[in-house]
Amino acid sequence: MSLSVIRAAWVLTAVLAASVHVHAADLQAVTVAQPARGEIIVTVRSPDDAPPPSAFQLVLQSDGVDTRVPASTVTPASNLGPDLATTVIICIDRSGSMQGAVREIKNAMKDVLATPRPDLRIGIMAFGSTITPLSPFTSDVNESLRVIDGIQGESGRDGQTKLFDAIASAGARLANDPAHGPKRLIVISDGKDEGSRMPRETLVEIAHQRQAPLDAIAFGPLAPKWSGSLASLSSATGGKFELVESAPKLADAIRDELGTTQPSAYDVRFGYRSDAGNATASSAALAYAPQGRPVTLIRINSAVAAPVSAKPDVTPPAETTPAPAPAPASAEAPAPASRSWLNMSFTLFNITINMKGLLAGVLALLAGLIAIFFALRSRPEPGPTPVPPVRPPPPVRERQSTRVGAVFTPPAPGRPAAFLVNTTGRHPGKPYPIEKTSVRIGAEDDNDLVVPDDGYVSRRHAAIRFEGGTLYLTDLQSSNGTWRNDVRLGEAPVSLAPGDVLRFARTTYEVRSADYQAPRDDPGRRENHYERRVP
Repeated sequence: MSLSVIRAAWVLTAVLAASVHVHAADLQAVTVAQPARGEIIVTVRSPDDAPPPSAFQLVLQSDGVDTRVPASTVTPASNLGPDLATTVIICIDRSGSMQGAVREIKNAMKDVLATPRPDLRIGIMAFGSTITPLSPFTSDVNESLRVIDGIQGESGRDGQTKLFDAIASAGARLANDPAHGPKRLIVISDGKDEGSRMPRETLVEIAHQRQAPLDAIAFGPLAPKWSGSLASLSSATGGKFELVESAPKLADAIRDELGTTQPSAYDVRFGYRSDAGNATASSAALAYAPQGRPVTLIRINSAVAAPVSAKPDVTPPAETTPAPAPAPASAEAPAPASRSWLNMSFTLFNITINMKGLLAGVLALLAGLIAIFFALRSRPEPGPTPVPPVRPPPPVRERQSTRVGAVFTPPAPGRPAAFLVNTTGRHPGKPYPIEKTSVRIGAEDDNDLVVPDDGYVSRRHAAIRFEGGTLYLTDLQSSNGTWRNDVRLGEAPVSLAPGDVLRFARTTYEVRSADYQAPRDDPGRRENHYERRVP
């Protein structure tokens, strides 16, 4: 099959599938009230000013029959309570990598909250090596400002940035909040994550399940370098991302994320004849179809009264049937006869899909698959594959391999069990003799083996233990990991053998046997202060 045939088939698929009409549902159903059976009030936030009643229908299903009830009135919302407020969690990075950026974030937040925002319920969470508890949601800007004043930047060489853990915690709190209004999660960080237990892939999957996009503002001295992961996370969850490189623009970016005004709220009223008793509709949805736009369906989870049965009468009609009386104004309105299922739409994951477009997309996919199928069938049988000339194998490069089950002699002063030879850094080749049954490795001077010139090594990074003729390597929950032969250690210790290559952050050592001869002019060997920093 030629490449042009494959390309033509996929171009055909893409062109036909382009007719699928998908758009985000901008209408938000906030609350549903039922003052009496057969009377429904749906409070919505609409991007359109003064939408007409003809744009709304209440779709009820009962006993397998759909009933469409037109809206009787649309009026400005009478109750602007907390259910109509937008609930927002703002996560602020206070880790050591942010340095002076924390102060600039606090100043920008004070600038934004200088204007009262009764339309917002704000909770604030700060994170670094630890995650502070989420502050109570409030519309009082003074309360929010008090929380912001208490945020202090971290300092220290071994600090962590639990960015993904903070996002996961904030997302869970947002999902479990009982408020019915819109919900937003905004993160202000340089994008660097260290020490989080939550994997990025799991975070994206949870956000998709909750239909919860992440909006991110990248800010800080390291943001241009580290914000790529934050940008991809926002994109994967359907959120917005903005890189802010100067403090004066930060307040504007936060203000844009919070929005200056909320969409207008309206009470949409419906009236219909309800079924006797306590029967409820098996499903209910709000249909919104402004003129010239496809229908948006928003599911209503509240139990609403079932309409009168629309099943046909099983009693045979009399020979003379009187003309039916006109239905009262509050009765349900049947769907127009001219409206077929092709003109309908449905909402999936907050995305409205037009049936005509969906059908066109399916047909496009089938057409592309059929074209590829016939192109494959018409492909000629391949000829015999030429046998390449036999070439001698390249010479095998000798290297030391890990010996499983190596036995080491017990370490003692002057009689090392093995040596660790530095293969990187400022002192390549410098050996360290393992002359103790327990050797601690790290950046601080109180360690047995001090790793120099590597700012990514933790204060107490790893340890080597002698037991029963075996040397065991253990990671001490370091920030940037301990590696043996390019495999990162977990919580369990691993055994060592001569030839193993160990890496602590960015510094590597090789395990050598006890008969290793160090260079005679090695000052570290003479002084017996291996890998110690010179004061």
